Amino acid sequence: MSEAELLVQENEGILTLTMNRESRRNALSPSLLAGIREQLDIAEKNPAIRAVCLTGSGDKAFSSGADLMASLSGEVTPMESSTSYAHLLGHLQRFPKPVVARVNGHAMGGGLGLVLACDIAIAREGVKFGTPEVKVGLFPFMISPLILQHMPRKRAMQMMHCGERVSTEDALKYGFINQIVSAEELDSAVQACLESIVAAAPLAQQMGKKAMNDTAHLPFDEAVQVLAGHLSEVLQSADAAEGISAFMEKRKPNWSGK
Repeated sequence: MSEAELLVQENEGILTLTMNRESRRNALSPSLLAGIREQLDIAEKNPAIRAVCLTGSGDKAFSSGADLMASLSGEVTPMESSTSYAHLLGHLQRFPKPVVARVNGHAMGGGLGLVLACDIAIAREGVKFGTPEVKVGLFPFMISPLILQHMPRKRAMQMMHCGERVSTEDALKYGFINQIVSAEELDSAVQACLESIVAAAPLAQQMGKKAMNDTAHLPFDEAVQVLAGHLSEVLQSADAAEGISAFMEKRKPNWSGK
């Protein structure tokens, strides 16, 4: 990967990954996909990193999706490209620490998929979200399960089959994003969210995210039994004892992540 394709910054427990291909609307090249996955692997093993922020460079696009030129040039096969992207989507959803999308610009195709795979997404006003694949002879196969998790089926089918774009307001309604802010407020809103994450209990967050993923498709009665086990485990943790003590003593907790 060209070093400039992905900017990496770590500050006070927050790892910011910036897709830095502004001239290509932050299209997802094979090397960029690999670079994001590599940084997630490093962050997962580093206890000092509490949260990840994923964003794009510039103010035009978060990401326009797959870099079609890479496949057309023979740099990778279509199967290799699709598999690499699928691995990143899975990686984001399984990643144990919270991931926040700073949606600085339009998110199309695979870019929309990245937003949906993140845990929290904050977008600037005026951003569009869409699936233009059918207009170039393709279909949003890889992200369709994520879209159907958020949108009613008929509305999702209309967007995917017609190559439609969704407004920021509709994206908020469907749960694609958590918040809409002005361009001037975007950085402060994202930073406030990330600081709230860092201030909270790391073990509880990580166990909570894993538990939610593990039980998402279980019947209710089975899911609550599994979740009861997770709650019992967290209650016996040092972080739970510290959190309760700090609350009673009206002080800030000192988390150990244990």
